[in-house]
Amino acid sequence: MKHAGLFAFLIALASPSAGRAADWSATLGSELSSGKFGADQSTQIFIATADVTASFSKWQVRASLPYVQVDGPSTFLGPISAEDLGTDFDTRDDFIAAFTDDGNVDGIGDLRVSASRFFFLPFDGTLLDLSMSIKVPTGDPDKLLSTGQVDVEFGGDLVKRFGDTSVSLGASYTVSGKTDRFDVQNRARTSLGVYHEINDGLGLGAVGEWRQAVIEDLPDVMEASVYFSARITDQFSLLGYVLTGFSDTAPDVGGGFRLTRDF
Repeated sequence: MKHAGLFAFLIALASPSAGRAADWSATLGSELSSGKFGADQSTQIFIATADVTASFSKWQVRASLPYVQVDGPSTFLGPISAEDLGTDFDTRDDFIAAFTDDGNVDGIGDLRVSASRFFFLPFDGTLLDLSMSIKVPTGDPDKLLSTGQVDVEFGGDLVKRFGDTSVSLGASYTVSGKTDRFDVQNRARTSLGVYHEINDGLGLGAVGEWRQAVIEDLPDVMEASVYFSARITDQFSLLGYVLTGFSDTAPDVGGGFRLTRDF
């Protein structure tokens, strides 16, 4: 759900009421994606998330916990081999079979807690959001749902508003917890997005993202998404999106939604 957080950020900061968001909000979301990830067969990945967000003044704190279901020969780590995993199994399939039912896994993923603050810059319609997030390894590394280590990410997003249209440029750097099982690396991310507010309750946008793979020596992740946001009532809003990938570490196609209730 990498893009989903950026979508919500763009929508919030594009609004003239940024900084006066609800004190609390809860979000339920899901994403289904499919891709070969460099393998011969496709893998389907389903992710359901529950988020709780607290907003006050120019600060925002969020906690997000996913449930992950993987059906196929790949994982969230990408097209990795048994050698990449540092195991004594002859093949990656042997490793999967030792911990899963026919290569299918499911369970709680990693908890992510983040804090961000945005600033109004001395340029008309320009905002800067600085954030830090911590990935708590609540997922099971034996099911390849987690690396089993803490990650810390530092990032920033710059948004410029042109009337009803906003353009964003984002970047972040993740310091990965090291583990003997996975040859993980620290990794950078950049993104470019645009959001157009059609009216007070409806908007459309697109995001392109590049980030380094979790595992060293794997291809970088390249994805693009288009999305819509709709204010259903004063309390409920809906966000939907579709995505596609351009590398072996990204899904071929996917989509999802996020339903948010403000309190």
